[in-house]
Amino acid sequence: MTLAQSIITLFSTLRCVGEMSDNEEEYSPYIALQKANLTVFALFSGFIFATIVMVLAQYPNVAQLQAQAALFVLNFMLDLFLYLLLDEQNTLSYCVTVAPQLPPRVLKTLRYRGLLLNGSWILLTMIVPILFLLWNLPYLALASILMSLAWVVLGFLTVKPYWDFRREHPLVRK
Repeated sequence: MTLAQSIITLFSTLRCVGEMSDNEEEYSPYIALQKANLTVFALFSGFIFATIVMVLAQYPNVAQLQAQAALFVLNFMLDLFLYLLLDEQNTLSYCVTVAPQLPPRVLKTLRYRGLLLNGSWILLTMIVPILFLLWNLPYLALASILMSLAWVVLGFLTVKPYWDFRREHPLVRK
């Protein structure tokens, strides 16, 4: 089973696809879970980023192998939580197929908003390698850039089925 089929099956089983149920209580716990996951992943991402900045600023010799290994692991964890944040956000945003009529100005900018959202996620994964370059840690920066690019590719592969699903199942306007 492909990733796209898995996601569509997941949506079908969670009653997020097709016609909206008359009983909102059937899907509201799932949406609440997604919102809680978003909050947790955002909180963890913020703490890990703050830890990276504090280690860079306070550790006496960040050029030591141990410090660079710790920074690389922290960067891995940050990218992991940012990936999970992206996945949860897309899951939540595509769960509801019935939406109120949006103003025409918003409808015109939906594509650009999606591009800005995805572009900002890509740039967000590159903040830590830029910090490593500022602290003159070129090998750690290179390793982090390669890892971040791998996360970006994984994120694209994860989000693409959502995009395909949305093309096949457009929003139902009330």
